[in-house]
Amino acid sequence: TIGGDPSPPLAPLTADAAAEGAIGGSQIDAIIRTLARIPSTVPEDKIRDGEKILVDLARHTGPRAIARAGRRLLDNLDPDGKEPRNEDTKDVRPELRFVKHRDGTLGLKATLDLETYARLKSDLDPMAKPYKAINGVRDSRTQDERYGDAFTDYVRLKTTSRNLPGQAGEATHILITMSYEDLINDLGEAHLDLVGPISATDARILACDARVRPGVLGTAGEPLDIGRS
Repeated sequence: TIGGDPSPPLAPLTADAAAEGAIGGSQIDAIIRTLARIPSTVPEDKIRDGEKILVDLARHTGPRAIARAGRRLLDNLDPDGKEPRNEDTKDVRPELRFVKHRDGTLGLKATLDLETYARLKSDLDPMAKPYKAINGVRDSRTQDERYGDAFTDYVRLKTTSRNLPGQAGEATHILITMSYEDLINDLGEAHLDLVGPISATDARILACDARVRPGVLGTAGEPLDIGRS
């Protein structure tokens, strides 16, 4: 502190394990993120008990397993979740933000009204059910991963709907640009409009139900001839 007194660490058990070299940076981050979300009303002894569970787990597993255990721990320590704000949930205005993370991954952050939430969840629930076991092998995806896959399929289904707004009489499209040779030979990379580079393999997958429009470009990239789809 400013006065020179030592300040206790946020996660003393994690600090001890790190000093031993038993856990690494990504595991420490996963533990700290969980501990930071524990409300101040939770007794200190329960917080330390929860930290010990996470540290013991971190000694032999990775950050994803720690994050899953952390969510279960938070459910036990704080079953009511965050204290609701005073505003009426019926009056919440929907918001949606597209997010680019530092590691290059893309995501969404949304606040939904009650009706939209209910409609979306009721659409995704049956699509997010675990796969049936095949030859004794069960679906290994987490619930979050199942909903992620369901949302991906949901977007693909919705964007092919004729009821959505169109452009020049056609459904909205995403645009991928790459050389014909790279597309055929599955080499190099393509450019996905609004996102950036993607692999040639991903481009070939997207091209399975796409329209291909050939174009001849000059040395400066100017279009010399554009064919039909």
